[in-house]
Amino acid sequence: MNLARQLKNSVHIPLFLADGNLNTEVVQENAEVFLKYGNAQIARKMFYRILDDGNQFTRTHLGIGRSFEQEGRLKDAQRHYDLAFQLKGSSFELREAIERSAAIQFKIGDTSGALRTLLNAKTLKLPEHVRIRHILFSVECLIKTGNANEACDAIGSLFQQYSLSSRARSKAFYYLGKIAIERNEFKKSEKYFSLSLANDRHNYKALGGLAEISFLKQLHKHSAEFLLQSLSIKIDQPKLILKLLKISTLISLDERAISTLKNFYYLYPNHYKILYGISAILFNEGRNLEAINCLNKALKINPDFMPTKRLLKRLNKRLMEVD
Repeated sequence: MNLARQLKNSVHIPLFLADGNLNTEVVQENAEVFLKYGNAQIARKMFYRILDDGNQFTRTHLGIGRSFEQEGRLKDAQRHYDLAFQLKGSSFELREAIERSAAIQFKIGDTSGALRTLLNAKTLKLPEHVRIRHILFSVECLIKTGNANEACDAIGSLFQQYSLSSRARSKAFYYLGKIAIERNEFKKSEKYFSLSLANDRHNYKALGGLAEISFLKQLHKHSAEFLLQSLSIKIDQPKLILKLLKISTLISLDERAISTLKNFYYLYPNHYKILYGISAILFNEGRNLEAINCLNKALKINPDFMPTKRLLKRLNKRLMEVD
């Protein structure tokens, strides 16, 4: 169904009621439709029209917040999510306000703020699966702020108090593995990451954890394999891509690894360092023309990146020697 069909037709449903007041229900619904189709500015103007009429609705502030978030204006979005929570709407609306605000705080690096925001959720009546999700998010925040002991206690309580789904268990074991690796307890971390995957084989973070353990143990082929498995589930992991490039300087990677690196580049074409890394792999394999093609693309993005220039110089020298 297209946008036009989903909009409430103002000819049949008037924007103003018989008493002269704005038909906020229609405006809200139409604004939501515009937002759904990516028209953030139009949607926001409609949401503000509701506020300008003297109304203060939780869902209207949520809509404004989502419109700002759609445009990447995270702090503006968070401000409206916080306003939405203060208005004390329905439990579902308040939950959305808390979750969206905490997620933004976490994204911009205010992890302590995200923890404080999540505390507000304790006052709400929430389904068990939502409560579990909040606790797991809190665990992630605690780990990031260096409170590993508190995180472990929270996970222990989680296992005792709730019947966890396989996905929730997978996340909990992943966090335990992450804590163990930070404490240099590699055997424990390997065990926890493996338990995480036993509960959810698509947990790409656990695969990344096993890749890190293998790398630290200098098992580079194993590490590359875990990295490729993780990236096959979620390609948008720049840190893992860089780790794969680092491994490429230590061992020869197969065509699957090169294909994965190229896929990442196609999605994020401004990553000239990735292009340089692919070029280096191709250079080491003697695939000179492919390497030159990658290097020229990298130079177009960043002409001043010296490693690219040096490798191109080496390639040209090699080709001259062949001639």
